[in-house]
Amino acid sequence: MTLTINEEKKEFADGLNISELLEVEGVQNPDMLSVIVNDSFVHKSIYKETGLKDGDSVTFLYFMGGGA
Repeated sequence: MTLTINEEKKEFADGLNISELLEVEGVQNPDMLSVIVNDSFVHKSIYKETGLKDGDSVTFLYFMGGGA
């Protein structure tokens, strides 16, 4: 299936859920990340239950610390 990840089209196996996608994409700190699928935020508690389908758009938003 084709997913758009942060505006880049990529090919993945069918039946992938968000947790699996994070693993395949090599996300280092998933606790410091929010995931948006087709313009809707997905709560971390349902990553394993949230299946992805061909054509979905997924955005990873990383939290960054800092300040003065």
